[in-house]
Amino acid sequence: MVTQEVDRFAREFEELFNRGDPATMASFYAEDAMVMAPESELVEGRSAIERFWRAACEAAQRIDIRRTINVRHVESSGNLGYVVSTVTLEIPAPEGHATIITFNDVTVWKAADGGWHTAFEAPQAGVWLVPFGSNVSGQISGEYVRFGQDTTADSESGFVRDRRGRFTVFDVPGARGTEAVKINNRGQVASSYSDNTPIVNDPAAKVHGYLWERGRMVTIDVPGAVNTVPFGINGRGQIAGTTATNRMLEGAHGFLLAKGVKGAFTPVDVPGAPRTQVGDIDDLGRIVGRYENPAATPAQQHAGAQAMSMMAGVMAGG
Repeated sequence: MVTQEVDRFAREFEELFNRGDPATMASFYAEDAMVMAPESELVEGRSAIERFWRAACEAAQRIDIRRTINVRHVESSGNLGYVVSTVTLEIPAPEGHATIITFNDVTVWKAADGGWHTAFEAPQAGVWLVPFGSNVSGQISGEYVRFGQDTTADSESGFVRDRRGRFTVFDVPGARGTEAVKINNRGQVASSYSDNTPIVNDPAAKVHGYLWERGRMVTIDVPGAVNTVPFGINGRGQIAGTTATNRMLEGAHGFLLAKGVKGAFTPVDVPGAPRTQVGDIDDLGRIVGRYENPAATPAQQHAGAQAMSMMAGVMAGG
């Protein structure tokens, strides 16, 4: 997904709304897409979404409401992506002073049939959905980020959305911020939380790992580590991740829980590398990641993550 292409789509979509063309608007959605508008029932399927937009367009045209979309952020990974936008409704008033309503909007997109289609939208206003993982059952995991009036992120929780569009939003007990990055085919989530900041990716965050499964939570901390960040979980329940002294990956080392959360931690480090970051683990127990080139110059080492070279192939076998 390219920001310029999404901007062009936004201009076309707002024009379709303003002239009242719900059929074309609905064509941008996947057949099984879902719309969860504030204070509305779940709208599921392209035909139902067309009826939803038809009613919205007719209501807007009765009082000449204009709708504009400002794309703020675009991100994609594999066949999933998300678009963060600010939507503005301009409602004319008899005295000439229009009422302006602005809200944040997040749409999740899925690549299919040679293009990108809207898969689902945020369940309430003031929330950004940031999807990170998916499995064969159609479950999607990610960050459920809440925003205040000034569009500043207030807090985040983890979420899992099932294939029927139902959301489970959760937090690690006692955590100030929780995210849900990876979900395996058993519906287990391995990710991280912060105990001192409401946003896990805050540079000042003290980060710990956890395993979530159907509402049950087990925390993960490598002994002696300042930050423990799980990055992958496979279908066998094996968890791989990285420890570091800070969010800039200083002092980074990989780890593996080959027997799940009940087993012992196994270090994963490229021989001779000052730093190793584990990125993911597959169902065969193979781990991929990146490491710092031992031959890097002092200037490159000072540049932090820029000195991390992509790891070619497998770092550790199952």
